[in-house]
Amino acid sequence: MTSKPITRRQFNRRTLKVAGAAVAASFAAPAFLRGRNLNNKLDIAIIGTGGRGAADTGPIAATENIVALCDVSSDVMGAAAAKFPGAKKYKDFRKMFDDSADFDAVVIAVPEHTHALATMMAIKNAK
Repeated sequence: MTSKPITRRQFNRRTLKVAGAAVAASFAAPAFLRGRNLNNKLDIAIIGTGGRGAADTGPIAATENIVALCDVSSDVMGAAAAKFPGAKKYKDFRKMFDDSADFDAVVIAVPEHTHALATMMAIKNAK
């Protein structure tokens, strides 16, 4: 029996399926490696709770736990804190990362000039 050669289109479909499975596994693996049940909710920290941060927080809060809030504006922080009274409040995200064992992931919704520093701290803390 001879096998038929794979066409470019079949190769692309197979590649997409394998790539999709790899991406799905990469999202599941960190929780699995931390010993968490995949049905448990993640503990999320939010940096930047106004504007984009507020828009991002709503859908996340529907499925995950918001455990930390960080914003330099006390007015904006007050509005977010009213929605999530159990969350720890921070004015400086560097201090929040000192307590990084308290959360699993972070949403960074700050202007571009601050985004890189917060992102690097998240990466260094495996968030």
